[in-house]
Amino acid sequence: SSLKFRLSVVEPGPTKTALVQRGREQREKLDFSQADDQSKQLFKEAFTKMEEDFQTKIQSAEEVAEFINTILQTKEPHFRYLTNANYAPNIFEAKFADMSGDSVVSKISERFFAIQN
Repeated sequence: SSLKFRLSVVEPGPTKTALVQRGREQREKLDFSQADDQSKQLFKEAFTKMEEDFQTKIQSAEEVAEFINTILQTKEPHFRYLTNANYAPNIFEAKFADMSGDSVVSKISERFFAIQN
């Protein structure tokens, strides 16, 4: 008999876990005393935007688990799933349109660092 199995890639966006809080705590401990003003500003702007996303688009771990449970019960699941269609859809679209990854870097730079490529 042949072995049959299905594989699905699940890509959650921001998920409310202890890791998020630890990341915030570590960010507060960063030493910027040696950083130039432009670097400090880029860091501040990027993390402000990320924090906004985490406040408005974050999912609970339970929501992600329910999503995965639904996939497990699907007779013919898709290969790839995004658990949060509201979180940075342009970044995910770029990921698959350009296998080099350059588009993803560009989209992230635009979103979090206001750098236009």
